[in-house]
Amino acid sequence: MMTENNFFTHIQNWSVCKADTTEPPKFFRQSFDLADKTIVPYDELSSWKNKTPLQNLIPHFFIEDYKQTCFADNPLKHSEFLDACYAVFSPDYSVFTNSYSQFNNANLLLNRLVASYWQSLGRYVILTLSWAGADTYDTAFSNIEKGCIVGISTEGVSDWECFKNGFLEMLKRVEPSKICWYDRIPEWVSNYYDIDNIIVMKKRHKAAKEREFEKLRKMQPCLF
Repeated sequence: MMTENNFFTHIQNWSVCKADTTEPPKFFRQSFDLADKTIVPYDELSSWKNKTPLQNLIPHFFIEDYKQTCFADNPLKHSEFLDACYAVFSPDYSVFTNSYSQFNNANLLLNRLVASYWQSLGRYVILTLSWAGADTYDTAFSNIEKGCIVGISTEGVSDWECFKNGFLEMLKRVEPSKICWYDRIPEWVSNYYDIDNIIVMKKRHKAAKEREFEKLRKMQPCLF
């Protein structure tokens, strides 16, 4: 049944996305420095901007899908915040190893379309990469200029063999200059990639506990 509420209807509504959507648009390498910048969850951006200037913040999208689907309808959503940030990760729409390849590839393509569009606006963009089986590699890794800064998450990974195979394919095709890594880094990663080029992103609950500890330490230094 045809409906008006589907993936390609959203894409056709974007004035910049009238080109062919059968393969990912090009994503270009950008040169920018992540030193002294704070990476925060996108859904916490409003609270962080009261503590740190927006120009020092980089929002990531390793959050629930429903909190980022707004960009499928309108990639200009919340531009007043994202334009003021130093850089931004591209969305992270979920893929699953036990799902239809059409579903996974559509979500990966949507991620890339938003990422490419945000680059065209002049933003620094960290490309969020995810994959499922080998049938997603072309959508996940094609048309990416080698040496980009990318973001990866291992949260929710259950099939580690699938993850490792995709990771090695990503290294071969993308050759990232730096990886921003959310959640646990498997020990085997150091056999294939320079750990010094990985920025470890703390999980939300761990970062929150550390902030609370620091607040208590400042209030009652004699206790610590």
